[in-house]
Amino acid sequence: MTHIRIQEFRGDNPDLIDGLCLHPDDPEEMLEVMTPYMEARKRWLRETAGKGLRLAVALGPEGQKLGLMECVPIELAAEAVRGENSLFINCLWVLPAYWKKGVATALMNHFNLVPEGNPTGSRLPGGPGAGGVTVLCYEGDRWFGYFSYMPARFFKKFGFEEVDRDGSRVLLHLDLRGASRPSLLRPKTRPDACSSLGRHVVEVLYNSQCPWAGWMIHGIKRYLGQFDVELRFLNTDDRAVAEQYGMTRGVYMDGRPLIARLAPGREVARIVKRHLGDQ
Repeated sequence: MTHIRIQEFRGDNPDLIDGLCLHPDDPEEMLEVMTPYMEARKRWLRETAGKGLRLAVALGPEGQKLGLMECVPIELAAEAVRGENSLFINCLWVLPAYWKKGVATALMNHFNLVPEGNPTGSRLPGGPGAGGVTVLCYEGDRWFGYFSYMPARFFKKFGFEEVDRDGSRVLLHLDLRGASRPSLLRPKTRPDACSSLGRHVVEVLYNSQCPWAGWMIHGIKRYLGQFDVELRFLNTDDRAVAEQYGMTRGVYMDGRPLIARLAPGREVARIVKRHLGDQ
Protein backbone atom coordinates (compact mmCIF):
# COMPACT_ATOMS: atom_id res chain seq x y z
CA MET A 1 0.00 0.00 0.00
CA THR A 2 1.33 3.44 -0.93
CA HIS A 3 0.85 6.72 0.93
CA ILE A 4 0.97 5.28 4.44
CA ARG A 5 1.19 8.05 7.01
CA ILE A 6 2.26 7.52 10.61
CA GLN A 7 0.78 9.40 13.57
CA GLU A 8 2.23 9.08 17.09
CA PHE A 9 0.38 8.92 20.38
CA ARG A 10 1.30 11.99 22.46
CA GLY A 11 -0.24 11.05 25.79
CA ASP A 12 -3.29 13.28 25.40
CA ASN A 13 -4.86 11.54 22.38
CA PRO A 14 -5.64 7.94 23.47
CA ASP A 15 -8.63 7.90 21.08
CA LEU A 16 -6.04 7.44 18.33
CA ILE A 17 -6.32 3.67 18.85
CA ASP A 18 -10.11 3.62 18.45
CA GLY A 19 -11.06 1.34 15.57
CA LEU A 20 -7.89 -0.73 15.93
CA CYS A 21 -7.84 -2.57 19.27
CA LEU A 22 -11.64 -2.70 19.11
CA HIS A 23 -13.22 -2.39 15.68
CA PRO A 24 -16.68 -0.85 15.15
CA ASP A 25 -17.59 -3.69 12.76
CA ASP A 26 -17.14 -6.28 15.53
CA PRO A 27 -20.31 -8.02 16.79
CA GLU A 28 -22.45 -5.96 19.17
CA GLU A 29 -21.90 -8.37 22.06
CA MET A 30 -18.14 -8.12 21.64
CA LEU A 31 -18.26 -4.32 21.58
CA GLU A 32 -20.39 -4.24 24.73
CA VAL A 33 -18.11 -6.64 26.60
CA MET A 34 -14.78 -5.16 25.51
CA THR A 35 -15.54 -1.42 25.75
CA PRO A 36 -14.76 -1.18 29.50
CA TYR A 37 -11.47 -2.97 28.86
CA MET A 38 -10.75 -0.56 26.01
CA GLU A 39 -11.18 2.30 28.45
CA ALA A 40 -8.78 0.54 30.84
CA ARG A 41 -6.27 0.31 27.97
CA LYS A 42 -6.54 4.04 27.35
CA ARG A 43 -5.93 4.75 31.02
CA TRP A 44 -2.89 2.46 30.88
CA LEU A 45 -1.58 4.34 27.84
CA ARG A 46 -1.96 7.70 29.54
CA GLU A 47 -0.21 6.43 32.67
CA THR A 48 2.64 4.85 30.69
CA ALA A 49 3.16 7.75 28.29
CA GLY A 50 5.58 9.50 30.64
CA LYS A 51 7.59 6.34 31.30
CA GLY A 52 9.03 5.75 27.84
CA LEU A 53 6.00 4.45 25.93
CA ARG A 54 5.94 5.03 22.18
CA LEU A 55 2.86 4.17 20.14
CA ALA A 56 2.37 4.88 16.44
CA VAL A 57 -0.68 4.36 14.22
CA ALA A 58 -0.48 3.77 10.47
CA LEU A 59 -3.04 5.71 8.42
CA GLY A 60 -4.07 5.05 4.81
CA PRO A 61 -4.42 7.60 1.97
CA GLU A 62 -7.96 8.47 3.09
CA GLY A 63 -7.03 8.69 6.76
CA GLN A 64 -8.30 5.20 7.56
CA LYS A 65 -6.56 3.41 10.43
CA LEU A 66 -4.51 0.41 9.30
CA GLY A 67 -2.50 -0.78 12.28
CA LEU A 68 -0.40 0.18 15.27
CA MET A 69 2.93 -0.50 16.94
CA GLU A 70 3.64 -0.03 20.63
CA CYS A 71 7.03 -0.06 22.39
CA VAL A 72 8.09 0.39 26.03
CA PRO A 73 11.28 -0.04 28.07
CA ILE A 74 11.59 -3.78 28.70
CA GLU A 75 11.05 -3.27 32.43
CA LEU A 76 7.46 -2.18 31.59
CA ALA A 77 6.77 -4.99 29.11
CA ALA A 78 3.24 -6.36 29.03
CA GLU A 79 4.72 -9.85 28.71
CA ALA A 80 6.56 -12.00 31.25
CA VAL A 81 10.13 -11.17 30.28
CA ARG A 82 13.29 -10.04 32.04
CA GLY A 83 15.91 -7.72 30.64
CA GLU A 84 17.53 -4.33 30.79
CA ASN A 85 18.96 -1.75 28.41
CA SER A 86 16.42 -2.84 25.78
CA LEU A 87 13.23 -1.61 24.18
CA PHE A 88 10.31 -4.07 24.08
CA ILE A 89 7.70 -4.28 21.32
CA ASN A 90 4.47 -4.81 23.25
CA CYS A 91 2.30 -5.05 20.16
CA LEU A 92 2.45 -4.83 16.38
CA TRP A 93 -1.08 -5.19 15.01
CA VAL A 94 -2.49 -4.65 11.52
CA LEU A 95 -6.21 -4.96 10.73
CA PRO A 96 -6.77 -8.15 8.68
CA ALA A 97 -8.07 -6.19 5.68
CA TYR A 98 -4.60 -4.63 5.32
CA TRP A 99 -2.39 -7.68 5.90
CA LYS A 100 0.48 -8.17 3.44
CA LYS A 101 0.26 -4.59 2.18
CA GLY A 102 3.43 -3.25 3.79
CA VAL A 103 1.74 -1.71 6.84
CA ALA A 104 3.79 -3.58 9.45
CA THR A 105 6.99 -2.81 7.58
CA ALA A 106 6.05 0.88 7.45
CA LEU A 107 5.60 0.87 11.22
CA MET A 108 8.93 -0.89 11.72
CA ASN A 109 10.51 1.68 9.43
CA HIS A 110 8.98 4.54 11.43
CA PHE A 111 10.65 3.13 14.53
CA ASN A 112 13.91 2.79 12.58
CA LEU A 113 13.92 -1.01 12.76
CA VAL A 114 14.22 -1.85 9.06
CA PRO A 115 17.79 -2.94 8.26
CA GLU A 116 19.60 -0.72 5.79
CA GLY A 117 21.16 -3.45 3.70
CA ASN A 118 21.69 -5.82 6.64
CA PRO A 119 20.44 -6.26 10.22
CA THR A 120 23.41 -4.42 11.75
CA GLY A 121 22.34 -1.31 9.88
CA SER A 122 19.26 -1.02 12.07
CA ARG A 123 19.00 1.89 14.45
CA LEU A 124 17.34 1.85 17.82
CA PRO A 125 14.20 3.86 18.56
CA GLY A 126 14.10 5.60 21.87
CA GLY A 127 17.47 7.27 22.02
CA PRO A 128 20.89 6.30 23.29
CA GLY A 129 19.80 4.70 26.57
CA ALA A 130 18.98 1.29 25.08
CA GLY A 131 21.14 -1.23 23.31
CA GLY A 132 18.63 -3.55 21.70
CA VAL A 133 15.02 -4.37 20.85
CA THR A 134 13.13 -7.40 22.16
CA VAL A 135 9.79 -8.94 21.17
CA LEU A 136 7.77 -11.97 22.29
CA CYS A 137 6.44 -13.86 19.26
CA TYR A 138 4.56 -17.05 18.49
CA GLU A 139 5.05 -19.98 16.13
CA GLY A 140 2.12 -22.09 14.96
CA ASP A 141 -0.25 -20.57 17.51
CA ARG A 142 -3.55 -19.04 16.36
CA TRP A 143 -4.98 -16.62 18.91
CA PHE A 144 -8.69 -17.04 19.58
CA GLY A 145 -8.57 -19.86 17.04
CA TYR A 146 -8.36 -17.77 13.88
CA PHE A 147 -5.58 -15.20 13.67
CA SER A 148 -1.82 -15.31 13.88
CA TYR A 149 -0.54 -12.75 16.38
CA MET A 150 3.07 -11.48 16.46
CA PRO A 151 4.42 -14.23 14.15
CA ALA A 152 8.12 -14.90 14.72
CA ARG A 153 8.85 -15.25 11.01
CA PHE A 154 8.01 -11.58 10.40
CA PHE A 155 10.48 -10.20 12.93
CA LYS A 156 13.23 -12.60 11.89
CA LYS A 157 13.24 -10.86 8.49
CA PHE A 158 14.60 -7.76 10.25
CA GLY A 159 17.51 -9.44 11.96
CA PHE A 160 15.84 -10.47 15.23
CA GLU A 161 17.31 -13.68 16.62
CA GLU A 162 15.86 -16.24 19.01
CA VAL A 163 17.27 -15.93 22.53
CA ASP A 164 14.70 -17.92 24.53
CA ARG A 165 11.69 -20.17 23.98
CA ASP A 166 8.83 -21.75 25.91
CA GLY A 167 6.77 -23.96 23.60
CA SER A 168 5.18 -21.81 20.90
CA ARG A 169 6.32 -18.61 22.65
CA VAL A 170 9.57 -17.37 21.14
CA LEU A 171 11.61 -14.48 22.54
CA LEU A 172 13.47 -12.62 19.80
CA HIS A 173 16.10 -9.94 20.24
CA LEU A 174 17.89 -7.46 17.99
CA ASP A 175 21.21 -6.54 19.63
CA LEU A 176 22.33 -3.11 18.49
CA ARG A 177 24.79 -1.90 21.09
CA GLY A 178 25.57 -4.79 23.38
CA ALA A 179 22.33 -5.00 25.36
CA SER A 180 22.11 -7.67 28.03
CA ARG A 181 20.48 -10.88 26.86
CA PRO A 182 16.75 -10.89 27.77
CA SER A 183 14.90 -14.00 28.94
CA LEU A 184 11.41 -15.34 29.42
CA LEU A 185 9.84 -15.89 32.79
CA ARG A 186 8.58 -19.46 33.01
CA PRO A 187 5.08 -20.30 34.28
CA LYS A 188 5.48 -21.60 37.82
CA THR A 189 3.63 -24.41 39.55
CA ARG A 190 1.81 -23.10 42.61
CA PRO A 191 1.02 -25.97 45.01
CA ASP A 192 -0.67 -23.58 47.47
CA ALA A 193 -3.54 -22.83 45.06
CA CYS A 194 -6.64 -24.39 46.59
CA SER A 195 -10.23 -23.56 47.45
CA SER A 196 -11.56 -23.43 50.99
CA LEU A 197 -14.55 -25.40 49.69
CA GLY A 198 -12.40 -28.16 48.22
CA ARG A 199 -13.25 -27.16 44.63
CA HIS A 200 -10.90 -26.97 41.67
CA VAL A 201 -9.46 -23.48 41.18
CA VAL A 202 -9.11 -21.83 37.78
CA GLU A 203 -7.02 -18.65 37.82
CA VAL A 204 -7.20 -16.26 34.86
CA LEU A 205 -4.35 -13.79 34.38
CA TYR A 206 -4.79 -10.63 32.30
CA ASN A 207 -3.54 -7.05 32.07
CA SER A 208 -4.74 -3.66 30.82
CA GLN A 209 -2.52 -3.61 27.72
CA CYS A 210 -5.04 -5.45 25.52
CA PRO A 211 -8.87 -5.23 25.59
CA TRP A 212 -9.08 -8.75 24.16
CA ALA A 213 -8.48 -9.85 27.75
CA GLY A 214 -12.06 -8.76 28.37
CA TRP A 215 -13.36 -11.12 25.70
CA MET A 216 -11.35 -13.96 27.24
CA ILE A 217 -12.75 -13.25 30.71
CA HIS A 218 -16.31 -13.04 29.34
CA GLY A 219 -15.97 -16.37 27.54
CA ILE A 220 -14.44 -18.12 30.52
CA LYS A 221 -17.29 -16.99 32.78
CA ARG A 222 -19.80 -18.23 30.19
CA TYR A 223 -18.31 -21.62 29.33
CA LEU A 224 -16.87 -22.64 32.70
CA GLY A 225 -20.21 -22.16 34.43
CA GLN A 226 -20.95 -25.82 33.65
CA PHE A 227 -18.09 -27.00 35.89
CA ASP A 228 -17.80 -27.04 39.65
CA VAL A 229 -14.75 -24.80 39.78
CA GLU A 230 -13.81 -21.60 41.58
CA LEU A 231 -12.83 -18.79 39.21
CA ARG A 232 -10.24 -16.19 40.19
CA PHE A 233 -9.20 -13.24 38.01
CA LEU A 234 -5.77 -11.69 38.54
CA ASN A 235 -4.61 -8.41 36.99
CA THR A 236 -0.90 -8.57 36.17
CA ASP A 237 -0.48 -4.81 35.79
CA ASP A 238 1.09 -5.42 39.19
CA ARG A 239 4.53 -6.74 38.24
CA ALA A 240 4.70 -8.71 41.49
CA VAL A 241 1.80 -10.87 40.27
CA ALA A 242 3.55 -11.54 36.95
CA GLU A 243 6.72 -12.55 38.80
CA GLN A 244 4.73 -14.77 41.15
CA TYR A 245 3.05 -16.71 38.33
CA GLY A 246 5.67 -16.41 35.58
CA MET A 247 3.15 -15.10 33.04
CA THR A 248 1.05 -12.02 32.40
CA ARG A 249 -1.78 -13.47 30.31
CA GLY A 250 -3.07 -17.01 30.54
CA VAL A 251 -4.84 -19.62 32.66
CA TYR A 252 -3.89 -21.76 35.65
CA MET A 253 -5.80 -24.69 37.12
CA ASP A 254 -5.11 -26.00 40.61
CA GLY A 255 -1.77 -24.22 40.60
CA ARG A 256 -0.60 -25.55 37.24
CA PRO A 257 -0.31 -23.49 34.03
CA LEU A 258 -2.71 -24.50 31.24
CA ILE A 259 -2.35 -21.67 28.67
CA ALA A 260 0.27 -18.91 28.48
CA ARG A 261 -1.61 -16.42 26.24
CA LEU A 262 -5.06 -14.96 25.72
CA ALA A 263 -7.58 -17.64 24.73
CA PRO A 264 -11.32 -17.93 24.02
CA GLY A 265 -13.63 -19.35 26.66
CA ARG A 266 -14.44 -22.44 24.61
CA GLU A 267 -10.79 -23.39 24.35
CA VAL A 268 -10.28 -22.92 28.08
CA ALA A 269 -13.41 -24.95 28.87
CA ARG A 270 -12.23 -27.78 26.61
CA ILE A 271 -8.86 -27.95 28.35
CA VAL A 272 -10.38 -27.69 31.84
CA LYS A 273 -12.81 -30.50 31.00
CA ARG A 274 -9.97 -32.71 29.88
CA HIS A 275 -8.04 -32.08 33.07
CA LEU A 276 -11.10 -32.75 35.21
CA GLY A 277 -11.58 -36.03 33.38
CA ASP A 278 -7.98 -37.01 34.04
CA GLN A 279 -8.48 -36.63 37.78
